[in-house]
Amino acid sequence: SSSSSSSSSSRTSRTSRTASGSLLVSLSSATIAGLIGAVAANPADVVLVRMQADPHWEPSRRRGYTNAFNGIARIINEEGVGRLWRGCVPTVIRAVLVTSSQIP
Repeated sequence: SSSSSSSSSSRTSRTSRTASGSLLVSLSSATIAGLIGAVAANPADVVLVRMQADPHWEPSRRRGYTNAFNGIARIINEEGVGRLWRGCVPTVIRAVLVTSSQIP
């Protein structure tokens, strides 16, 4: 009787370890996916925000990007490539939290 109890206990323990290992893998994967997605999308976000804000500036201060590609090219030429990732840290944190919280 004690051997069947011990066998059942080890099966439960193995199942718990597998489930928690799977959860850890899922959370890690979601974290990495959120991080990569946020870093990759940040340049488009920067241009989008600037294009949406442009009409609210006086005409002399408007950037006047004609499209997203024009915005990216002008930011690189006028401000440097690093400027495309302005505000990236809060975006990455948000993306990591959102993707991680969606794990079933």
